[in-house]
Amino acid sequence: MSDEIQYLTPMEIYEIAAQAIGYTPDARDPHLVRAAAARPTLRAFGAEAYPTLMEKAAALLHALAAHHVFWDGNKRAASSVTRRFLEKNGILSTWTADEIYRFVLEVAQNHVDLPQIVSWLTEHSRPVPTDDEAAVPRYLTVDEVIYINEQLVGGKGIHTIVEGKRAVRDMGLLEASVARPMQSAFGEDAFPGLCEKATALLHAIARNHPFADGNKRTATVAGLFFLSVNGLRVTWIQDEALARIVDLAEGRQDIPAFASWLPVETAPPSPEPDAAHDMLSIAKILSEQQSLLDELALR
Repeated sequence: MSDEIQYLTPMEIYEIAAQAIGYTPDARDPHLVRAAAARPTLRAFGAEAYPTLMEKAAALLHALAAHHVFWDGNKRAASSVTRRFLEKNGILSTWTADEIYRFVLEVAQNHVDLPQIVSWLTEHSRPVPTDDEAAVPRYLTVDEVIYINEQLVGGKGIHTIVEGKRAVRDMGLLEASVARPMQSAFGEDAFPGLCEKATALLHAIARNHPFADGNKRTATVAGLFFLSVNGLRVTWIQDEALARIVDLAEGRQDIPAFASWLPVETAPPSPEPDAAHDMLSIAKILSEQQSLLDELALR
């Protein structure tokens, strides 16, 4: 089994930690990072010390959180590195930001042992759907994105999604932005994952400025709505999300880095358009992200 498992290198751990924390952290001792990366591969008496994938993930989480590898940001680094390790091996985490924070705090304080970590990770994860199982993503329409913009900058707004008032600065740029997540390159999906597609949509609207006003806010809500209809919701801290969205919009962060950071959890999808339901979903996003959107309006 170990030959099939994809392990993280020390350099990858540094990179993932940097994306989670916002800067490249300093290790208390570089050997600790190397030891954490090697922990899932350890052998004892000729056999694997951690024979299953979840045991390996638990060992990695424990090595980073309990051994305080970095001077700062260990809990964020440990949770993000563990999530990436699982994703690299076909497992999607389903924990919320609050759940993983509380649990990693327990790990860091040595209040839980390895079997308990294994049990918790197993309960808070699921296999990534295979290509045959995965549904075709629901992409947003131009009318839906125009409706989102109207809710943000149009005052009372009387238009529904299906009516789609086209009060935009450049319709060509808007259509190109909405189509961005569907792009392919050399016969392959340019943005294969839902987080990559949502980030590509956010980036395109924010950078192309198809609207006269509210581009970053529209981009953000459109990205969140895309995730929502495809069965994901963000678990970000809004202050951190603000900085990253502005960096993405202003070219200081690229799509892969933002998508790798984007913290999500599973939620009920809405694969078929339903104007009434979709408008309620957008209203919920606007309410939940109000502080973030207010700050984006000032940028």
